[in-house]
Amino acid sequence: MNPTVEWALDATLSLEEIPNLIPRLMTAAAGMGALHTGEDGRFWEYVEPLRQFTSLRFPAPFPWERGSRMRRLFVEGASQAFGLHKAATVWPFLTEKVAHEKVSIVLGGRALPEDTIEGTPEDEKNRTARDHLAEFSTAHSMKRGGFAVNMIDGREDVLATSPGCPALVMECKRPSRPDRLSRAVNKAFTKLKEKRDCDGHDRLGAIVICIDRVLQDIPSVVADLPEVPSFETLAEVNPWVNSTILAHLAMLTSETEFRMCPEVPFAMVLMTVPVFARDEGMHRMIDVVGFDTGARYVSGPAARVVQRLSEGPPANPRGWQRATHIGAP
Repeated sequence: MNPTVEWALDATLSLEEIPNLIPRLMTAAAGMGALHTGEDGRFWEYVEPLRQFTSLRFPAPFPWERGSRMRRLFVEGASQAFGLHKAATVWPFLTEKVAHEKVSIVLGGRALPEDTIEGTPEDEKNRTARDHLAEFSTAHSMKRGGFAVNMIDGREDVLATSPGCPALVMECKRPSRPDRLSRAVNKAFTKLKEKRDCDGHDRLGAIVICIDRVLQDIPSVVADLPEVPSFETLAEVNPWVNSTILAHLAMLTSETEFRMCPEVPFAMVLMTVPVFARDEGMHRMIDVVGFDTGARYVSGPAARVVQRLSEGPPANPRGWQRATHIGAP
C-alpha cells in the first residue's frame, strides 16, 4: 500500500549564518553546564572551513580537493551545526538534568565519523552524539508542527503532546546501511509495543527513521559539491527532495506493512542531509520530513494527530504540506 505522506520543508538556514552561529550555540550550551563546549570540542573544528566557504564569491570553484579533510569538515560541519541550531530550539523546554546530559552527548565525539575505528568505545561515542542530534531534529519537527515536546531520559526518545490529541511516542533509529533498515524498524516497533506503553488510545507509537546514513546516489549538490550548486532556488530542489522522501517512505512502509497496527500507526522519515541551493543570493540548507499517515489506521485517536499536523501551530497555520502539492515528480 502506498504511503500517505505529509511533507514539509522542515527548516531552512543560510550557510552564511553558520560560522557565527557555532560560537553562539557553544556559549548557550556552556551556560547550562554542558560538556565539550571548549575549543577542543568537535564543533569548533567546523568553523574554519565554513568561514572559508562564506568568503567565496560565486561562481567559483570549491577551495578544497574532493575527498580532502577540509571539504569533509565543511559538509559535516554544515549538517551538524544545522542540527545543533534546531536542538537549541528544544533544549530550553527540557528539564535541566536531561538538557545537560543530552547536549553534552551531542557535543561529544569527533569532528568526522571516520575519525574513529569502527567498534571502539570512541566510535560508539561518535555515533551516539549524532544519534542524539537526530532525536533533537525529530523533536524540532514536531514542535514546528504545533506539539509540545519532551525527551525523557531513559524513556521515550521524543514525546510529543497536544491538547485533544493522544501522546505521540517517537522511537528514533539511524541505520548505517540500507540492508539494516528492516532490523531498525523491527527494533523500534518492538520497543514501542513492549516498553513504551503504546495502547492505541492515549499513547500512539511512531517509528522514526533518520536516513542521512543510508541515502544512496546522492547528487553532487547534496554531499560533495564540486563547484556552484546547480539548483538556483529552493523550488527547483523540491522535485528531487520529494522523490527522495517518497522513495524512502515506500521502503520504510514496505518493511512495516505487516507490523503497523493501531498502537503504532505512524512511520516517519527524517532526511537530515543538507541540500544546498542559491536562493536570493545565498546558499541555504533545508531539512525535510516525510510522515506516513497510513490510511490503514488513521481513524479515532490517530486521525486527531494527523489533523493537528495538517493545521499547524497558530504561528504557522498552514501546517505540513502534502507531497502531492509540492513539486511532485
